[in-house]
Order: sequence, then C-alpha cells, then structure tokens
Amino acid sequence: MTKAAAFIAACLIMISCIVTPITAYADSYDTASQLLGGICDNKSSGGSIQAWIDGELTDKAGVSSEWYVMALSQSGSYDFSRYQKALKSYIANNNIASATTREKLALALISTGSSDSYITEALGSSAGKQGLMSLVFALHIVNNGFTTGDITAKSLISDILALQKADGGFAIIGDYGDPDCTAMTVTALAPSVRSNSKVKAACDKALGFLSKAQQASGAYKSFGVENCESTVQVLLALSSLGIDPCKDERFIKGGSTIIDAIAGFALSDGSFEHQKGKGANESATVQAFYCLTAYERMGKGKGAFFVFDNKKPPKTEKPQDTDKPKVTTKATTAKAPAEVTTKKAATKKQTGTTAAGTKQTASQTVTSQSAGGNVTTRESEAQDRKRYRECD
Repeated sequence: MTKAAAFIAACLIMISCIVTPITAYADSYDTASQLLGGICDNKSSGGSIQAWIDGELTDKAGVSSEWYVMALSQSGSYDFSRYQKALKSYIANNNIASATTREKLALALISTGSSDSYITEALGSSAGKQGLMSLVFALHIVNNGFTTGDITAKSLISDILALQKADGGFAIIGDYGDPDCTAMTVTALAPSVRSNSKVKAACDKALGFLSKAQQASGAYKSFGVENCESTVQVLLALSSLGIDPCKDERFIKGGSTIIDAIAGFALSDGSFEHQKGKGANESATVQAFYCLTAYERMGKGKGAFFVFDNKKPPKTEKPQDTDKPKVTTKATTAKAPAEVTTKKAATKKQTGTTAAGTKQTASQTVTSQSAGGNVTTRESEAQDRKRYRECD
C-alpha cells in the first residue's frame, strides 16, 4: 500500500505540474475577456455595441472615438458607415495641427475599411514631423499597405532604429528608454521582425529593457509613476510579437504577471485608473480596451492589432516587365504598356493628416509573430509630458 500510495502521489504531482500552467494560461484570457466586457458595459450603458458606435462614437468622431473604433473593428463585425461619414466630415471641416492626430485619424479610417486619399495625405504631411511617435504612427499606416512618395517601411524603420537608446529602450525625451514609448515602438516594428535582421536585433534589445523595467507588481512605470497605460502598452507590444507574458518568465515578477497588474487598475464600474487610488481615467480606459483586445486576438490566433482586418489599401498597377517578349495574337500590334500614374495628393486646406505566431519558449530571445502586423496612444509629445508632470 505504501508503494502504491507513493506512486499515486507522484502521478498527482506530475499532473499538477502539467495542468497548472495551462489553467493559469487560460485564466489570463478569461480575465482579459472580463475586463473588456466591463469596459463595453460601461461605455455602452448596457446597450448594444452597434448602438454605441452609431451614437456616442459617431457623435465624437475625430475627437475621442478613434481608439475605441479601432479596437471594435478588430474584435467583431460592425457597421462603421455612420462613424466613417462623420469622421470624414470632421476632417473636412477642421484644421488638424498635430501630426500624430492626423495619423491617428488616418488609422481610424483604415480600420473602418476606407481608402480615402486623406490617409496618404496624412502620411505625407506627418511622418517624422513630431518626433518618434509620428514615425511610429506612420509605420502603422505603411504596415497596412499605404505609402506615398519616399515614405516607405524601409525609410521609417531606418529613422526609428536610429533613435534607440543605449539601454535598448526608446523615449520622446532624454537619454534613457521609457517603457511606454519602447512598447509602442516595438508594436510598430513587430511586422518586420522576421524579414529584417536589424529590426529583430533592435526588438531583442527592447525586450531586454522591458523585462528589466517591469515592477514587482507586474506593472510598469513611466516618468516615475507606476501606471495603467504603460503596462497595457507592453501587453500590446508582446502580443504583436506573439509573446504571451503570462507564460514567458521574462515578464513574470515574483509570480505577478502583466495581466495581474492590469486587473489591479480596473474599477468596479468597468473603467480604469491611470494610477491606483486616483479614480477613473479615460486615457487609461481606452488604452486598456485596445491593448486587451490585442491580447485576446493573439489568444484566438488572429493577426496583430495594428494591421487591420478591414484594411483596403489602394491597388497599384504593376509595370509590365519590358525584358519579356510581348505576346500578340491575330497579328494585332501589341500596345505599349500603360504608364502607371499615381494620383497627386489634392491641395487643400491642411486638415492634416501620422500575433499570435509560432509558439515561443521563455528561453528564446525574441519573438514570433503571425501574419499581420497600433499602437499607439499619445496625441502629441507636449500632451505626453504635461500628463506625466501632473502625475508626479
């Protein structure tokens, strides 16, 4: 009996070792789903998501709806026609001075299936005009198949990598990396990790920085403040690379995960705090919404958040290969290949226009991602600095 009991005990221990991580892994997605549901209930007042889109989000198009719309476009099948019409009207009737705001509006249009000329106009007028974040947002646009002039993924990546700090991080100011900015930059670079060795090396360094910067609670600080936005942005970056932070030991501190930390910022009404004990904060709530959406997408095997499922980039006609002989039939004269032209951006009042992949173990340095490729959140560097000063 003693030997039998010992054998049974050993089997139970082995089963426990196998089942427990799987259960914890599943629970992290359950937690994310519950947190997302809380935000939806809070924002829709218990009504339908479509009613929320056609109501408040359409009424506030161009002002405060865009990140919510992007998240909803990546989480379900909804009709964004009213919102899209309202956003185009806002763009046509307002002078949008901020480069990153122009880029944000362009991303919102892409997420709703638009290929409006404003998207490339925004890219051309905004990329690099407002520092790091305007490059990051521009790369999101390009990752969705929109380009203009000499603004390409290659040129944007080159400019972004040149801004990496010695500690492996990225920041809008100073000589040291900031977790928030680092995470947003990694999210934009993620689609190029497999195809570009320089991007892979940069992301390796950035992940090392983010691992070291994580707090014992599982959360992250920016400008000295442990906060929700920085924490969820890291979740988004890791999800874009196909890394689950609840399984990767680099992102578990003292048993606490990023999901644990994010849940700690949630309030009973479904909203989120920027800093614990400070009350509901809209910036924290919307960023939690789209970053948790990205994590949920990864769990379902879907593409990265900022490469939109609804994207409809303009089709570019490929020039005919003149080295190949022309084929004619019925003795007709072959016509010369049509000249490929591109539509010039209309000159108008400057209304401006800036996942889950293969399984990965904790021993891997970087990153796997799925086909596909937002993030982002800050509307301007000045606003960024102001917000953090107020929190100090």
